[in-house]
Amino acid sequence: MIERFAFTPEEGFLSGTAYPAEPDSEEAAREQLMRPHAQVREYINGTLLRALADSTAAGALGAAELFEGDDSEQTVQGKLLELRQEIEDISQGGIPDGSITTEKLAATLTLDGGAY
Repeated sequence: MIERFAFTPEEGFLSGTAYPAEPDSEEAAREQLMRPHAQVREYINGTLLRALADSTAAGALGAAELFEGDDSEQTVQGKLLELRQEIEDISQGGIPDGSITTEKLAATLTLDGGAY
């Protein structure tokens, strides 16, 4: 999705050919100083921001586990789909066993004749 950014020339200001020590004119010196900045600007505006705004970006951006045992796809899209499924399961009465502990219930809870 997002191509890796690299300066042209790759060695940047270290290139004596692309960046001569004594430019021919003040205009050439200004161009030499602005060239790397222009490359960064063009990459951010023309590549990075467009890729992030693309409808497939969430499927291409990595994401860490949300919780221990999270086996969803390790992308932003995968995490969103997993969360959506969890919300749907809960809203339809499908709360998985062990997902709510007594610590999360009311202090006055009585269960099986005992208080917890």
